Amino acid sequence: EETKSKRVRKRSNTKIGISSSDKVPETPKFHKAIFAAHSQKLQQQLSQVSKDGTVLFPGLDPDSFKMLSQFLYFGYTIDDPLSACKLLEFAVVRYDIPKLLDSCISLLLKSINTETVLSIIYVCYLDIFKTNKQLSKIIKKKCLEYIVRNLVSVPIPSIRHIKPPELAYDLLELIHTKEVSVTEKKKIHVIKGRSNSVRNLKTKKALTFG
Repeated sequence: EETKSKRVRKRSNTKIGISSSDKVPETPKFHKAIFAAHSQKLQQQLSQVSKDGTVLFPGLDPDSFKMLSQFLYFGYTIDDPLSACKLLEFAVVRYDIPKLLDSCISLLLKSINTETVLSIIYVCYLDIFKTNKQLSKIIKKKCLEYIVRNLVSVPIPSIRHIKPPELAYDLLELIHTKEVSVTEKKKIHVIKGRSNSVRNLKTKKALTFG
């Protein structure tokens, strides 16, 4: 007969599968006890096991689940910005893993490019940032400025398809401000150019009739 400690140890090392979505099941393996040790909410999620031994982690795809596993097992820094966005949206608050937030934010701040900027700015409008508006403001500002500087290369969807709507408003406002700024600079340049032309003309006349 197994002792209680042996039964607990055996149960803790049981590997179970997960499904990343309802349509595309995935079956990566992990130790239930290691995940459950990180938060009460994770423990509750892991208790919802289907008959075939599957736990559903809504919203997480295989790549983001892999990042989550490596973070929970070994404390590895998140190194994929798109996975970091998924984790911010579907894992950090849902499973109460505050240390994961720091790792994701640290990566996103240095990973803004044409392929990631829309995903990164999207997470700034999530509920997770309502309690940290200053951090949201910093990331949002960097993303919006990057988008405006790279309008041609960033694959921006039509305004009616941009979500959330607040993002569309902020983007339009920044673009408008940028256009006004550029227009004003052009006006100043033209005025300076005209002033220099008039000055040069007066000098030329003075030399001719002096």
